[in-house]
This record gives sequence, C-alpha cells and structure tokens, in this order.
Amino acid sequence: AGGQKAPESWYARAASVAYKAKLNADVAKWTSAQVRAYPTPENWRSALVTYRDGARLEGQPSLDLFRLMRLTKSLAGERDFFEYASLAIDRALPGEAKSTIEEGFASGVVNKSSRAVSEVLTLATSKIPADRASIATSEKLANAAGATGKPAAGAGDAYLGYGEDAKAITFYKLALENGGVDMDQVNTRLGIALARSGQKDEAKKYFSAVRGPRADIAKYWLLYLDLQP
Repeated sequence: AGGQKAPESWYARAASVAYKAKLNADVAKWTSAQVRAYPTPENWRSALVTYRDGARLEGQPSLDLFRLMRLTKSLAGERDFFEYASLAIDRALPGEAKSTIEEGFASGVVNKSSRAVSEVLTLATSKIPADRASIATSEKLANAAGATGKPAAGAGDAYLGYGEDAKAITFYKLALENGGVDMDQVNTRLGIALARSGQKDEAKKYFSAVRGPRADIAKYWLLYLDLQP
C-alpha cells in the first residue's frame, strides 16, 4: 500500500498456504511474485521445485523446468544434477545429460567421485556418437516433401539438447509450419532456444502462445525474460 516492496517472508507464506491447499495456479502466482521481487538463485529454485512437485510434473514438462533451473543457476546439490541428467538420458538427449553433469563437476556442486553420477555420464557419453548420426536422418525426413512436423520437432529437440540453439530454432519453426505436432511443447522449446540465443522479444511471442498444462511453465520462462536487462 505504501509503494514499497513487501517482505520476502510474506511471499513465501502465501506460496506455502497455496501449496498445502493444492492450488497450483496460486503456487505459481506467489512463487513468481517472490522471484520478481527477490530474484535470487535460491528463490528461483524454491519457486520451480515447489511448482514441479505440486503439479507432479514428469517427463517432457519437467525437463523444460530443469532447463530453466540450469539457466537461473538454481540447480543445487548432486540430486538436482543427477535427476536432470537422468531425465535427459530417458528422453534420448545424451548430449544434454553429459553437459549437465560436466557443469555440475565444474561448479564443484557435484563430486566427481559420485558413482551414480559417473555412471550416468558414462552412459551418456557412449550414446552420443549414434545420437549425432541419427540427427542427419531426422533432418532428411523433416525436409522431405509432404512431411509432418514430427521429424523437424525431433531434430529441434536434438539440437536443443546439444545447445545448438540456432539450428533448433530453424527446425522448430519448420515443425510448426508443417503441423501434426504438440504445438504447446514445440512453442515452449522454440521459446527456450530463442531465450538462450538472446532473442528476448521473439522468445516472448512463442512462450505467450503456450496453452494448457504447459502454460505455467511458459509463464516462468516469461518471468525469466522480464528480469533480463
């Protein structure tokens, strides 16, 4: 009321009440408000993990939330890196799994002596050559006459996993053009590739087009973009 920023604990209290009442939309509202007011890595992690657990996210949606955690430096502890890398492996993204673990090692958050993490790294590394080779096939199918958008989306996913965002953008746009894909997932992924490429306004356009269960995930990404200088 006085035009000043509310104490950080007030946001946390509101989010806690919403979480206990299983009001996922309100959880997203209050954790986002907390991050907007106090954009620390700790608050980002609290917001994203609380939302993920409350919404019981799994698979592809969870992967896109982990990507935001990585970008906001809010992956904390060996478990976060292990879960993210394991999920990437399960989604046939060995390059992303490898780079995630290596980032954990480099930051000192993950101990190189960890057997579980090392096993995931070894598995990811072994899968990369065949995975790289398969992208060429996806590209040919994506560019074939009369193709649906599925091969293009697959190529986009692969390139996004390897951090080759410019190529991912090209194939995601082709996927949207050809159709026959999960539009909300592709719009989310295209937004991610554009955000990581520094194309803020373009990324906002695609995140804003996301509907359904992924809408709250897109809103967190939009919040991230709003906080960028």
